Amino acid sequence: MINRCVHAPVLFLFCKKSLVVVKTICIALIEDVHMAKKCKFKIRSLVNRSAKEIFDWHVRPRVLERSIPPYEKIQVLNSNGRPEAKGSELSFRVRIAPFFWTTLSFEYAEFKANEHLSAFLKKGLLRQHYYEMKITPQGNHTSEVIDGFEFVQKSFYSSLVCSIVKKYLVSILEYKHQVIDHDIGMLQKYPFKEPLKILISGSHGLIGKEVAYFLEFAGHDVWQLSRQESNEEKSVCWNPRTGECQLHEFEGFDVVIHLAGESIGKGWWTKKKKKRLIDSRAKGTENLVQILKKLKNPPQAFICASAVGYYGNRGDELVNEASGSGKGLFITEICEQWERAGKELEEKGVRVAHTRFGVVLSSAGGALKKMLFPFKWGLGGKIGDGHQYVSWVAIDDVVGALYHVMMTPTIHGAVNVVSPNPVPNDILAKKLAKRLKRWVGPPLPELVVRLLMGQKGKELLLTSTRAEPRCLLQTGYMFHYPELTQALKHVI
Repeated sequence: MINRCVHAPVLFLFCKKSLVVVKTICIALIEDVHMAKKCKFKIRSLVNRSAKEIFDWHVRPRVLERSIPPYEKIQVLNSNGRPEAKGSELSFRVRIAPFFWTTLSFEYAEFKANEHLSAFLKKGLLRQHYYEMKITPQGNHTSEVIDGFEFVQKSFYSSLVCSIVKKYLVSILEYKHQVIDHDIGMLQKYPFKEPLKILISGSHGLIGKEVAYFLEFAGHDVWQLSRQESNEEKSVCWNPRTGECQLHEFEGFDVVIHLAGESIGKGWWTKKKKKRLIDSRAKGTENLVQILKKLKNPPQAFICASAVGYYGNRGDELVNEASGSGKGLFITEICEQWERAGKELEEKGVRVAHTRFGVVLSSAGGALKKMLFPFKWGLGGKIGDGHQYVSWVAIDDVVGALYHVMMTPTIHGAVNVVSPNPVPNDILAKKLAKRLKRWVGPPLPELVVRLLMGQKGKELLLTSTRAEPRCLLQTGYMFHYPELTQALKHVI
């Protein structure tokens, strides 16, 4: 009884204080619901370009697609709006949580050439969302780019929302400011008097989509070579298995970029799968070549995809375009037939280039996208003994290299599209884990690879190809992401 009497005041005070705390929190939440929180911030970057060059970049077609990092889940719905056309709109879908997407629609408002532009949100989750871009010259060839955002969030979790949105936008804008310098440099290095009319197969694939976006951004007339009838205005339809088409639709193209082919990384390599892989590449290329040979005015250049798998398993040997093909591998057989099919066009005076791609680094697809899941969970590690070389290349350098090949008339034959610095698999695993701020996981034994993936695993994951881009370097291409750490930072 005595103890109860002693502790009674203490319990009373504790309960009273708890009630006060709860009441304060409730009042704060109620007030926050009724008080809109204004979030405002700016991102500044110095770019070694003039104000006019930077502003011109912002008003080019496909600039929205060029600004979106490959690691962001954003789908562009409409990018036809132009800053100089007040009231024109652009819209896109954004994934803000697993299985939850929202649509944002912006309308351009103010515009002053070489100085600033602005837009406001017409549809979306945030309220009174306002965006403004300003350019402040800092010298003859240097300018400060300022991207500013202001929006109102009216909810009990407004502070959290502001913090998340700011972090999200900062990531996108930092990427955008890197791309500005990259794109202006490319446009200045490869000037042209008249836009080229370009036909691309595989334009919906990882590489084809990015190449098509950049070519449209650069001002060229880009058409899609499609297997099915399309509602899109700039589309040519054909049957890659039979070569059936309307021949006249292929007339008038300056360049044909052939990237189509069944995915080599999906599915088990059964006999049927292997046949489809060869047919989609060699047979499809043969049929396209026969079509182009029949034209009254064939294209000036034919750029056809291939792969560094052409060289086979070469261990530590450094190979280049003059090196012979490998032996005994299915992937090598595919590449040989693929390239052989395109050479017939040379008889018609067409410049033919075979771009041998390495492992393309992009978090939007390909090998890197598959690697991200285990590595993010700390389970990713080296494959086999990890000594096999990986010839890799950043997606932006794939786009740049293809544009370099297209705009350089002296380039023909094989072209290795790889970074100058291939690395062993164990180094790739360490650098990827470090970029994701994870530890390196356990190695994946060679026996497990062979059991789980069969011949595909052996040829794609365990073979060693140490290729160098001799042709690109000798013809003056400057890699934007020559080092692996630098490339991973850009694409992840």
